[in-house]
Amino acid sequence: MKNIFLKKLLCFILCVSTLIPCLPINIGAAVEIPTDKSLLERVEYYYAWAKRYNNNESFKNYCAHYVNLQLQLLGINKKYVGGNGNDEYDNYKNLQRSQGGRKIHNYPANNANFKDILYEISSLGPVVTDVLVGFQWTNTNAGKKYGHTFFIHGIIGEYVYFSDSFTFTFKGKTYKEGTPIKWTIDQVVAYYGRSSHYTVEGLIWFEDEALSQALGMETDGSSGGTAGGTSGGSQSTITTGAGVYEITYSSGMRLRSGPGTNYTSLEVIPNGASVYVTEVQGDWGYLYYNGKFGWTCLPSYTKRTGNLPKFLLDTYNGSTPVSRVGKSSLKEALSAASNTSKYNYTVIATANVKLAANTSINEGVTLSLGSFSFDKGKYTFTLNGGVVRSDKSIKALADDPMINENVSGGAYVYMGHIVEMSFTGLSLIINDNVSMRLTATVEGVDKLKKPEVVMITTDKSGFKSEYKPDSAKNGVYVFTTEGIPARKLGDAIKFAICVRSSTFGSSGSVTGAEISLSPRDYVGLSYGSGEKLDNLLSSMLNYGTEAQIFVGYNESTPANSILPENMKNPAFDDSVLVKANGVPRIDYNSTVHISHARLVLLDGVSLRLLIGEEEDSGSSTLSLLVWTEEDYLDICQKAAAAGKDISDCLVNGTQTYTLKDVEGAFTLDNIPPKKFADTYYFRLCQTDGNKVLYDYLFSYSVTTYCNDMLSNGEEDDTDSLCMAIAQYSAAARDYFGYEING
Repeated sequence: MKNIFLKKLLCFILCVSTLIPCLPINIGAAVEIPTDKSLLERVEYYYAWAKRYNNNESFKNYCAHYVNLQLQLLGINKKYVGGNGNDEYDNYKNLQRSQGGRKIHNYPANNANFKDILYEISSLGPVVTDVLVGFQWTNTNAGKKYGHTFFIHGIIGEYVYFSDSFTFTFKGKTYKEGTPIKWTIDQVVAYYGRSSHYTVEGLIWFEDEALSQALGMETDGSSGGTAGGTSGGSQSTITTGAGVYEITYSSGMRLRSGPGTNYTSLEVIPNGASVYVTEVQGDWGYLYYNGKFGWTCLPSYTKRTGNLPKFLLDTYNGSTPVSRVGKSSLKEALSAASNTSKYNYTVIATANVKLAANTSINEGVTLSLGSFSFDKGKYTFTLNGGVVRSDKSIKALADDPMINENVSGGAYVYMGHIVEMSFTGLSLIINDNVSMRLTATVEGVDKLKKPEVVMITTDKSGFKSEYKPDSAKNGVYVFTTEGIPARKLGDAIKFAICVRSSTFGSSGSVTGAEISLSPRDYVGLSYGSGEKLDNLLSSMLNYGTEAQIFVGYNESTPANSILPENMKNPAFDDSVLVKANGVPRIDYNSTVHISHARLVLLDGVSLRLLIGEEEDSGSSTLSLLVWTEEDYLDICQKAAAAGKDISDCLVNGTQTYTLKDVEGAFTLDNIPPKKFADTYYFRLCQTDGNKVLYDYLFSYSVTTYCNDMLSNGEEDDTDSLCMAIAQYSAAARDYFGYEING
């Protein structure tokens, strides 16, 4: 019955097709406390996997590529994030969370305080894992251009566990690329903290909150932010949200107009002062001090000494804040607010307080309960099963977007809006990637103020993504997920609709029930719709299975397990191993050259082109020009008609893509499966001031790489993966009627 219902529910849409990444991420494992031995093994393990994604070749000091692969393999980033060494710190310093949901803590640094910050991070707990170090400058020509970065897998006390992307010698000992290194903080600073060799920019701690909880480290669920102190030493703590804090920074902390160092400084709160923090954003806390409300940085500069009292009583002289005191009960707070001739008062509830029936609030007092601020006046509240009744209209409740105000029996009645939502359609999309499209019907949204309808997905690891609708008409909403990695085609995804409403600074939301479905499940329900479609779906799942095997991900549940046995792992067919078209020899005058190309399976299938290992571009900038077959032939035709040399025509300004130089490498990203056999033409452009030089022309394709790997006479675990890629491409071309090179 369930399958019949799903077949009626599901419709199938296919467009174009593509392929997504495969990475060995440990999902759902119990939290293990890292040790000296396990951290050294961890460094070695992730170097081996990162090197595997680098075609088992040396990283050749491509530091950011090595670090970014580790960040994705560890699940810190959901997708591969590119960039140079000098980009790494900047990529994360202003973020609250990483793609994979890790809380980000930012530590701006320089060579002078590099040691202090490493000790500060170390003191956060018995073990601190996953710290990125970014440098703006190193003493090599490439380093001056690209900076440097390395990734610390763990810090235990004074010991740091990491590896680097090049071979180097320090104090008579040689450390090869990727070698697990266990150094003291002093050793790290002695090598990397030399101003003549490196310029430190900052460190990023990607907090593993499950590990923090297992270790008993205090955490507030916040992230991001930068230090807001004036100067002097600090103590290291992690904040726990709202509460009473003592300033522990020796020179005091700045009170700022907003949660960040870019906001105006209002006051300096002296060392030892006690303050009430009522709200936390990132690493910043909102508080009152000396007649001013503002924000100060919490981690490492404060010590949490207790919980907030249930009620805070603010006293004003006119509109000027005068004082703030804590009270244990509403009665105590209201009795303290009796002198209204000179002062006005605000009573703020800081905990979940249940009002007693028929509680009256005196004239001249504003009661702030949670996020709702009630007007001055004499009101009587009666709470009854979530319904609020009042003898007067309450503006704060009337303004709340998720609350409906009605008048009944002479009383104002406040109840939440009723929103009904349900999924009514699901489909698999094979476009330039594999994704899922869902249709939902939502009723009652028109009664909300400034409504927003979104879809929230939760993957196997617990990572949540949010999608705005592709279209919305007459209560029908259509959503499409982002590309689903090949290794995850068998993973069930949870889907839910969330309705939000906001106005006047207030907001609310309601989330519907979840449904769960995987691309593999969908194919299982849809298989048998026609030979070409079946070939496309089976080759897609066969590729997904090979990706699972290649990276060791969820192998017990292969993506192609729902296929008939005769459609799993079809026989070798070398007709799918199409090689790229050749190119003529053309003149070139560049001093650096592209030495080789490789296939990269990250957020899709990509081609990565690298310059020669020993070549140096000096002060010149590099870019890689890329032409499709159509553009290349068009340029050739125009050159012949004009009697020009093709070498002079394949330059900037013609129909071309331009790829950015990322540490001597260029990546043509996310090539759709139907285009795996398409020929792409590449030419390196070297610019030094007004002087522009060009390299030779060469051609390549995804299936050229597959052909080369399967024709090299060596049997290894990439062979079946390469064949699956080529067969998936052939099935996509056949289904969509796509001819090679368009």
